[in-house]
Amino acid sequence: MLSLLQFTAGLLLAFLKPDITLLENKQVTFKGNLEASERYWDLGALGASIPSDWSSYRFLILEVKASTPQRFQLKIYTSEGVSPLYVHAFQNAWVRAVVPLQMFTTPPGHGSTLSDVFNKQRAGYFMFHWGPYMPVNQVKAVGVAMPEPIGDPTVEIRALRLAARSPGDAVLENDPLVDLLGQWIRDQWPDKVDHLEELQNAWKQEETQLKPGDFGYCKFGGYRSTQAKATGFFRVEQVNGIWWIVDPDGHLFFSAGADVMTPRMETPIRDRQAVFSQLPPPDQVPTESERMRPEVSFFHWNIIRRFGTSWENPWVDLTARRMAAWGLNTAGNWSSSVLFDSQRVPYTVPLDGWNTQQTYFGLPDVYSDEFVKNCEGAAQLQCAKRKKDPYLLGYFIGNEPPWPGREEALAEMILSGPDTATRREFQKQLTAGDSSDKRKALALLFRLTSFLSTWE
Repeated sequence: MLSLLQFTAGLLLAFLKPDITLLENKQVTFKGNLEASERYWDLGALGASIPSDWSSYRFLILEVKASTPQRFQLKIYTSEGVSPLYVHAFQNAWVRAVVPLQMFTTPPGHGSTLSDVFNKQRAGYFMFHWGPYMPVNQVKAVGVAMPEPIGDPTVEIRALRLAARSPGDAVLENDPLVDLLGQWIRDQWPDKVDHLEELQNAWKQEETQLKPGDFGYCKFGGYRSTQAKATGFFRVEQVNGIWWIVDPDGHLFFSAGADVMTPRMETPIRDRQAVFSQLPPPDQVPTESERMRPEVSFFHWNIIRRFGTSWENPWVDLTARRMAAWGLNTAGNWSSSVLFDSQRVPYTVPLDGWNTQQTYFGLPDVYSDEFVKNCEGAAQLQCAKRKKDPYLLGYFIGNEPPWPGREEALAEMILSGPDTATRREFQKQLTAGDSSDKRKALALLFRLTSFLSTWE
């Protein structure tokens, strides 16, 4: 066995290991066809000093500038296949991305949605990896690719290197990238405004042009020309073999909406304050998330510019009028309670608080007494106050679950985890025989049970 001194010395040597440069000063233009959408470099052609075994390193450090907001792939080619990492970097700005090599080798095991399991937000970019995962002890090449590129975008790589330690993610620019209206400075698009007065003129023009569209909707957003049983609330019914939502007045209803209709669209500013030419004034009341991690809302700042500090009623009115003009009839998940309480549009709300302390990719310990108690508490706290509201379309109890296609990983997480009611139930079901197919089936049953139990 290694002594403590030997172990410490090994860690120190690994930490002091020099970086290995793989690429420098490369530029790739993507032309929108299969042959030109990918470029790779064989390690052997890059230099004899470049190792194929990367297992003793911890990071890939990428200094990159992309001409487009489109995401691109950083690929590692190994003896077992290709492992692609998606990178979505600030447009037309140099950023340093510190990518843990573990993202290529090991599936993530924590989180409750696709977003927080796979997406990793950093100072000047975000990245995600959906597999396949493989060892990095026999790497043959590195490359970049862009699926379905638009407009001949370019990706410039100033440096790509292997490293044992992280220098930290960073935006490598000295000039601001976001203007005082919250717009990206280093890009142009139709209707981008150059100054506040231009935006104010656009607001005035909208006030005169915004008219209700002719979509055949009733006040609840259902089709006036149809009729089923009216119950005073939204429900579902099968009509001529097709399942429909039926609105409170009995009209068939097709939900057409958007999520996150809210007066605040929050932007994280931690570790990247310098990219903003001016931040919203501090006299805005910070949200709870802003207190937990610094964030600002340029959207809310612009609403205050438009309507003043008494913005709530004018914003609700504008939002409802826009929905009527655009053919939208539903305020989707995570929208504002200010909009719900106005009784102007149908809405959905997320039901929170029903999960348990022990979760598996966001799914609860469904066989536990804690789950039953939490469901009842969440219903009393959140559903009771809205149970008589005819504009309530329904509740969301989850979002973008990360476990479809990963049932075996979910089962293994349950069986190898702490002693829980769900683990005991799984073990009981496997006493008569354990197989991959049975584990998948049990994981599917577990998922179904959790969702049905939440709605009982």
